[in-house]
Amino acid sequence: MKDLIWDIAKSGEETLENTELQSIEEPKEMFIARGVSLEAKDSTYKINKFVDNKIALDVQEKGAIKISDTVFNYSKSYKSKTIDLKRLIDWATGMKSLNYKLLKQAMILLLYGQKV
Repeated sequence: MKDLIWDIAKSGEETLENTELQSIEEPKEMFIARGVSLEAKDSTYKINKFVDNKIALDVQEKGAIKISDTVFNYSKSYKSKTIDLKRLIDWATGMKSLNYKLLKQAMILLLYGQKV
């Protein structure tokens, strides 16, 4: 089952109706296929995270690199504080005054990090 799921994943099929999964009739086998795909998803997430950390450490030590069309750069994050959020938004947007609704949405986005 693992080999079947791996082969389907590698093929990049958009629709699964034309794959060997279509021939699986037994619910127990379908459940196993689902479990295998969840395991694979978890494993690839862990691999991606591990690789990202390794690249970040290398870039931090040696500087920015370009791999294919992607440039990897490292910078330490920092926090800044502002007293006048409206003024910061005016400065960032280049607009002298936003209408009340847009200003309110921008403030909520900046303060809470979510869409309104």
